[in-house]
Amino acid sequence: MKDALATGALPIYAKMLADACDVEVVIGTQTRAYTNGRVIYLPPLPGDNKLAKKLAYGMIMHEAGHIEETQFSAFQQNKALQAMAGRLEDVRMEAKQIRKFPGGRRRLAEMVEGLVESGYFSPVPPDCTANRAMSAYILCRLRADLLGQKACEEIAQIAEARCKELLPESVLTRLRVLMYRVTACKDTNDTVVLAGEIIKMMEEEAKDPPPPSNDPDAGDDSTDGDDDQNAGDDSTDGGDDQNAGDDSTDGGDDQNAGDDSTDGDDDQNAGDDSTDGDDDQNAGGDSTDGASGNGHGDSDKFDNLRKILSGEDGDGISDIGDLVKDALNAQSDACGTTSVSMPEHAKPVGIPSQASTALVTVRDHTRALKRKLYNLLEAEAESTVQYGRKGRLSSRRISRVAVGDSRVFERIEVGITLDTAVMVLLDRSISMSSGIDKASKVTLALASALDGLHGVESAAAAFPHYVHGSSDVLQLKDFDEPMREVAGRFLNVGVCGCTPMAEALMWCGYQLLSRKEERKILFVVTDGDPDVLERADYVLKALRDANVETLALGIGANTAKLPQLFPTHRIIGSVDEMTRAVFDMMSKQLLREAA
Repeated sequence: MKDALATGALPIYAKMLADACDVEVVIGTQTRAYTNGRVIYLPPLPGDNKLAKKLAYGMIMHEAGHIEETQFSAFQQNKALQAMAGRLEDVRMEAKQIRKFPGGRRRLAEMVEGLVESGYFSPVPPDCTANRAMSAYILCRLRADLLGQKACEEIAQIAEARCKELLPESVLTRLRVLMYRVTACKDTNDTVVLAGEIIKMMEEEAKDPPPPSNDPDAGDDSTDGDDDQNAGDDSTDGGDDQNAGDDSTDGGDDQNAGDDSTDGDDDQNAGDDSTDGDDDQNAGGDSTDGASGNGHGDSDKFDNLRKILSGEDGDGISDIGDLVKDALNAQSDACGTTSVSMPEHAKPVGIPSQASTALVTVRDHTRALKRKLYNLLEAEAESTVQYGRKGRLSSRRISRVAVGDSRVFERIEVGITLDTAVMVLLDRSISMSSGIDKASKVTLALASALDGLHGVESAAAAFPHYVHGSSDVLQLKDFDEPMREVAGRFLNVGVCGCTPMAEALMWCGYQLLSRKEERKILFVVTDGDPDVLERADYVLKALRDANVETLALGIGANTAKLPQLFPTHRIIGSVDEMTRAVFDMMSKQLLREAA
């Protein structure tokens, strides 16, 4: 897979990524992103948009992980448990994808970056509920720490701060310990068990909250604890109690109203500016013993916990897969002329007896082209041995040292190795009506000449075709099919539809870039008049950026746009002109020496 495609032609790269993940992806046939549990559907997307790439590639990696790893039947019906298991499963599954695929960590991290960049993944609001804060904290903290997705670090920090305001500290302490155990989960069942332990912990905390330790009540004449204080109370039950205006205490920690110094740790002055007469406070402190700085007391925090468990607070963060789909749909709505779908393809049914008939019709042209290419390739591919003063010592030349000839080292000059994949694409749109028979013969002759040529693997296709739409492709010959078995498919190709050249080029690019051969060449037989010139030009430039060499053979009267699309091209008026035109172009491309 070539990472060069990250700079263009999104549908090709997305399709290749899906192949690597062993899942099926359909691009551009649906208006919305979704998955049915087996197939991932992507909407038409702008091919040159970096944000769209981050989201699309990340969604493929994320959803492929769910398809391969997640056992959705293991999830429980309990809403709180299911939500908790879902957050943990996302992290476990993505960690597995990262271990499995070398580019998994980067793709998933870029997906999160894209969500943050587009605003679909953002910090929790200051007034969010406890469940929203907790779910954001778990998901973002684990993603940042375990998956290396640092784009959500700030979200995790803000969510944690909000959790401290809304939930008991004991719950957060135990949650921090339990949630990191997701690293030990081997499958979805383990994740559900861990989620159950977290829910059980929360239920235990909600069931038996500790009694309030400092619950002052203005006007109450007595307290039950040692540190309680009551404005105007004349007596205490413990040694550290303090009374406004009382000149003596039983515990020796005397205080006087208006006195600026204290003798004990817990002493307070009735005139201290930090107290309001109602709540217990320590000198210089700005919070109560049983409440947080924003006024959420312990009872409120335990109420928040119970609301999460009961489902009353169901405001958890959305599933990350849903966020990615929403963000992708927004990108699709805004896409322009670079939005190109990935076509489906079909193989026509060929009659074996027609193969030999078809090959006979182009035999002379095929032989002439094949002979020329073979002779030239053979001459270029020959290896020669050069002798000099550097290289590997030659046993045959060592005796020449005696006569003063130091050229006893040999160096092998290896000729050009082809290692090339060629795709021949035939335009069978209605605009080709007058030249379709000629174009079909040219395509067959070229494909036949390439078939069996040493170092060259070839395939052929025609467009448009109807599978799911007029932009689909008819596959005439696959790379692993011998021409003698499929030549009959080239007969009576006929014409149909418009000229969705961009989509057909996209499909050919995917076929070529999926090949292991070092060189890739796309050869188009067309009149050069696509439906949308800008889209075709965009795809061709993206393919050239990915080192796919593009050539065209123009046939017909409407070839004025051909030079704009294909810098390397020839225009012919008959099949007889094909051999020379093709040989001129192919010899230059096939035999171009590596830089």
